[in-house]
Amino acid sequence: MEQRRINTTPLELIPPVVIGLILLVSLIGVLSALSSITGFSTTYGDTGVFENDRCESEPLRVTERVTCTGLLTPSESTTTVPATMIGPQAAFGSNPPVGGERVPVYYRSGVTSEVYPEEGRTTELIRMLIGRLDVLFLFVGSITWLVGWYLTREISSEDAEFRQHHFRFPQRFGMRSAGTKWLLFGFGWWLIDRFVLDDLLGTVGLG
Repeated sequence: MEQRRINTTPLELIPPVVIGLILLVSLIGVLSALSSITGFSTTYGDTGVFENDRCESEPLRVTERVTCTGLLTPSESTTTVPATMIGPQAAFGSNPPVGGERVPVYYRSGVTSEVYPEEGRTTELIRMLIGRLDVLFLFVGSITWLVGWYLTREISSEDAEFRQHHFRFPQRFGMRSAGTKWLLFGFGWWLIDRFVLDDLLGTVGLG
């Protein structure tokens, strides 16, 4: 059966242009996420011991975040420097550190002003892996939508919706719908990452 083709108007080009921009941004996000994840151990590779002075707890939706002031002794030095230690309650056990307690910490290379408890390092990395899934979903969704649009852009809606079984590769007519679902899931995951994930997992949101 012959497919009836239609010409694409400038107005109809708006959706693919928007999706194309999402593809570009998500691709940059995927590359940035890969760089952050693979370089985590290097970026946050400095370690030391934090001697606590005092701590304050901040209640969150699910957990508590602990902020402590004290002195840091870097592993490669015997000189102490003032620092702030930040971490979820889960990284310290049932209670925040008491005055004088020494806690193994890690921190961003070269930045000694803010440190994080060593016990929470693995959780932070897991959080980073899960939290950057949004750009992956957006990338898959946008490229799926664009491929579906390209393969069906000049085919009439009647052919696309009612005569799919007459054409080779009928799955192409469902690609835009599938891509839209991936995009919506990606935006939903971004909201979860922004407003829920750090608190739910008990992290300080590194990366």
